[in-house]
Order: sequence, then C-alpha cells, then structure tokens
Amino acid sequence: PKSTYTAQQTAAAKAKVCTAFGKLDRAAGVNNAVTRGSDPIAAAANSRQMFDVFSRYLSATLAEEPATPADLATAVREQASTLEEVVILDHEGFSNSDPELKPVVDANSASADTIRQLCK
Repeated sequence: PKSTYTAQQTAAAKAKVCTAFGKLDRAAGVNNAVTRGSDPIAAAANSRQMFDVFSRYLSATLAEEPATPADLATAVREQASTLEEVVILDHEGFSNSDPELKPVVDANSASADTIRQLCK
C-alpha cells in the first residue's frame, strides 16, 4: 500500500530536498567559477569527484525524505542518475565535446531546471 503523508510532512521533506539541491547548485557554481589551472587531468578528476558526491548526496537525501512530492522526487532521481552517468562516461574517456555526452548533459540541465522551478 502507498504511504500517505500530511501536508506538514510533505512540506518538510520538500524543504530538506530543496535545501540539499541548493547546496549542490551553489557548490557547482563556485566550482565552475574557480580557475582550474592548466592541468586538465586534475580538473577532470575534480569534476568527476564533485558529480559523484552530488549524486550520492541527492539520492541519500531523497531516501531519507519519503514524503517528498512525486514530481520533485522524479526530478531529483533524474538529476542524480545523470550525474552518475556523466561520471561513468568520463571514466570511459568521453569528453565534453563528444556528441554521445550531449543527451546526458541536456537531461541533467533539464532536471536541474525542473528542481529549481519546483523549489521556488
């Protein structure tokens, strides 16, 4: 049977998930603004680590908040999944210019935009 939650439980879950996403969104902005230096290998490793941590953090936060509204939960799962996929593709040797990466990056951007809208 499907669990039901009070409006207060749903609002609290949404707030926690939105706060978690907001932290990651700000951290990604800071990371992108920082000069990465001239070492592309170090920059790639840093991005992989950041995406891996972000995907696990979002997934863990969502798992701890079962009262999260379904539309937000779906977008967060998509965000976490695409972050994981970017890490895997990067390990396979794909670069940002590879066309195989574009659908994943587009899906990631779309889910992030959806989360931002739902968390307003």
